[in-house]
Amino acid sequence: MWAKLKQDLGSGKALLQFGLLSALGQGFGVVTPFVLADLLGSDRLGTYYLIRSALFLFVAFLLTWMQIPFVVFASQERRQTGRINTSFSLQCVFRMASVMAVSAAILVGRTTVAQFARIPPDGVIFILLAFAGLTLKSTVGDLLLAMDQRLKNALAEFVFGLACLVGVVALYLGNRLTEQTVFLVYPVSGLVVTVVFGGTLDYRLLRPFVLDKRQILEMIAFSKWLFIGTVGAYFIGWQDTFVLKYFTSTQIISKADIGVYNLGCEVFRGLIMLTFVMYTYFLPFVSEHIVEPHRIQHYLSHKRPRVILLGLLVLAVCFVAAPHGFVLLKGPMYAASASILRILLVGAALAMYNVFYEPILHAIKRPYVNPTVTVVQALLHLGLDLILVPKMGIQGAAVALCAGYAARVLIYEVYFRTRVRPLLGLGGSQP
Repeated sequence: MWAKLKQDLGSGKALLQFGLLSALGQGFGVVTPFVLADLLGSDRLGTYYLIRSALFLFVAFLLTWMQIPFVVFASQERRQTGRINTSFSLQCVFRMASVMAVSAAILVGRTTVAQFARIPPDGVIFILLAFAGLTLKSTVGDLLLAMDQRLKNALAEFVFGLACLVGVVALYLGNRLTEQTVFLVYPVSGLVVTVVFGGTLDYRLLRPFVLDKRQILEMIAFSKWLFIGTVGAYFIGWQDTFVLKYFTSTQIISKADIGVYNLGCEVFRGLIMLTFVMYTYFLPFVSEHIVEPHRIQHYLSHKRPRVILLGLLVLAVCFVAAPHGFVLLKGPMYAASASILRILLVGAALAMYNVFYEPILHAIKRPYVNPTVTVVQALLHLGLDLILVPKMGIQGAAVALCAGYAARVLIYEVYFRTRVRPLLGLGGSQP
């Protein structure tokens, strides 16, 4: 019994360290827009978020979806061969192709992008540089995960977030900070992460460079659903910005409202990223032990409730502190952001509960479930946005977002109980 307790404490300590470092990294990412809100004002902050939504459109289409298949395939390859060179070789090809694709898109469509973001055509170069920086950071972080160096992955997120915040302050002190130049912090921070953590990688696991036709076909088949899901997740996170921008032409919403809404939503996005941190932490473990029912049962019935309880405590603190925090930090101008955040905390709680199912679905190679549910969620969210925003303003967008997460939890719960539990031999009806 004592040995078991000691083991649980050790496992919990590792998770807390991972979560704390990741939370601090995401925290710096959330603090940065708050600094910009003070330095730019609500109207220019709206422009910043329009640019950022364009950047993360490229990230969703060409970067984010690559992480899951790489970690899953690399973890299983490392268990079988002791290396990850085949998975890494394919990842390199995908990453180089993505940078080339964004470069081509920026070159051909820069006028369209500039008109959407309301910036000069030359300003789109900052989007390309930011994408390159995020690609560097993501590549190093994914390698650390694949090599089972999860704490270093969390530390890399921490370093990246801190470097971004320091970069914003440096631009301000140098009198170079605008809603466009702020995106220079991404390539600089990506280089910092590469320099700091690149030397800690075990390059013996990455050699020789090999492109395996069978794995290419398997990864493409696996990734096509993840691509759909990631793009759907992008629209769930950012379509409120598109809808609010659409209603600026009807005078229902102003560009300043876009900034106010997104500032409240920024904390929510940070919390959603923290739920993804839990996914990232458990994905290698679940992928490796998916054929061991007792380990998966322990993951669901012991590890998940403890993490959820801790998460709910954090959300409760955020709910109580939100009105005081926004007024204290930003004054009356952003008081409406606090009410947005309070509504969105409901969605954060739903997302936290649901995220523990996703590593299991990816480990059993059912990648079509998440994108299918995500598309349903995005369509429901969009429909409610178009109905509620004209009636309730930016609060309507927040309610629509939470309703989408409620539908997602319901669909996942029914599917897991009826299809996945019997397949894994878990038995019973309780997750």
